[in-house]
Amino acid sequence: MSFTYLKFGSSHTLPTAMPKIQLHSAPILSSVTKLPGGGFYDGYGSEDVPESFPYDIAYSATYFNPATPYTHAQQLIALQTFVDQAKALTGTRNILYRSEIYDSLAVGQWCYARLKRVQVPREVKDYRVVHMTYIFEILTPWYGLLAEHGANAIAAASPYTASCPNGGNRDATDIVFEFTVGGSSTPVVTKVIVDRKTPDTTVYWEGTLADGEGLRIDFGEKSVETVAVGGAKTDAYGDTTLTTLHRGEWLVFEVGANAPTVSWLNTGTVTPDILFTYYDRWA
Repeated sequence: MSFTYLKFGSSHTLPTAMPKIQLHSAPILSSVTKLPGGGFYDGYGSEDVPESFPYDIAYSATYFNPATPYTHAQQLIALQTFVDQAKALTGTRNILYRSEIYDSLAVGQWCYARLKRVQVPREVKDYRVVHMTYIFEILTPWYGLLAEHGANAIAAASPYTASCPNGGNRDATDIVFEFTVGGSSTPVVTKVIVDRKTPDTTVYWEGTLADGEGLRIDFGEKSVETVAVGGAKTDAYGDTTLTTLHRGEWLVFEVGANAPTVSWLNTGTVTPDILFTYYDRWA
């Protein structure tokens, strides 16, 4: 299976004829320190080394105007118009889309990128086509499908275990967790624990949530907020602690099946809404 690049932003469709495609993975951060005598120290040991951003990729393809019949002058104008539109995007930051070659109409994966340069070599014989090379600066990992997993009005007592599969080929870490209090008999929650045993990524939040109020943890951004009934958000980072064995990331969904556990302490009868939102992660 391979990929082709489809669009940059919502309006610029990339040419796809005779493509020359770079599908490089991201480089990694340097993990090795050279020592006197020829030895070295690997600071990450057996841990995975994080990807390093940004990095450049080049995408080359041929554009032609499929509308016919066209006079020679009209064809040249159409080609120049497309090239001008592409070059006008130089320096802009937007979403770059790619998909499997066998299903080029579907948007399979995306990332944020900046268009650094558009190269347009031109020969007289190419009067009906134009060969173009786009140089993109990749700013983020590649993401796939949006995943939303959890349940509403959970009647069972704490803890609750969610099923959160990651259909990509890299660990997902940009995960948003939402916990909203519901129930009867004046429900109040005073502690929420999100636990992912393997790897050991456990986050504790100790505060107070009344009926209709919520907790929102963005594990990728490492931000914690409480959400009032009207939607107003208040920083709650100071009420959050991590386990001593915690990895650098707050929460990790590995490739394949994941079963994070959510626990809470409460008074009254609590039937919370719990939601994990994230994208499949790809190299």
